[in-house]
Amino acid sequence: MGRRKPRQLRQLKHEKVIFVEGDTEEFYFNMLKQRYHGGNVKVKIQNKMGQKAVKIVDEASSWRKNHRNFEGDLYVCFDDDDQDKQLLLASYRQAQQQHIQMIYSNVCIEAWLLMHFIPVQGNLDNWRQKAWLYHQLEQQLKIQNYPAHKGEDLTIQYEDRIIYADRHCRQLTGNRQLNGDIILQNQVYTNLNQAIKTIFEIDQF
Repeated sequence: MGRRKPRQLRQLKHEKVIFVEGDTEEFYFNMLKQRYHGGNVKVKIQNKMGQKAVKIVDEASSWRKNHRNFEGDLYVCFDDDDQDKQLLLASYRQAQQQHIQMIYSNVCIEAWLLMHFIPVQGNLDNWRQKAWLYHQLEQQLKIQNYPAHKGEDLTIQYEDRIIYADRHCRQLTGNRQLNGDIILQNQVYTNLNQAIKTIFEIDQF
């Protein structure tokens, strides 16, 4: 009887913690956890009261100080949302200094969500207008009054279209890494496609 080959140990994935602003982001990342077997990923809402970028970076930094044994990766995910650009830049620099990775959308995550359906083309000023983004999502999702649905899990309509969002995002940004100039110049931008690949350790959607 031949010898049984020793079982190879499965390499444990690095632990990731993501601080998000609200329900939409939490639903979306939890969908990704299911899709990409992200048992090592934890999502924490820290910003439901509408606090700004500086606050969520501070919360993530405080969490790290209170979890000194944590050796994983820490992320903050938030929108530009017409915040003061100098405060956003300060948040970006603080995150860099604290080794916190920033997931950023201008103007809001709904721009990324809309990319699941259509490319970013034509009048880019539209993509900086929440009202326009909400109206477009209402048409694509076949719902009325998108803001009234923000507390609901709509991710079943996005899950099989992530590949399109990535394609449209790369066409827009050229996969440029987030930097201070992008924030200050108020560019239509998100690095969600880059962050998702890094967090869930995937090469393609």
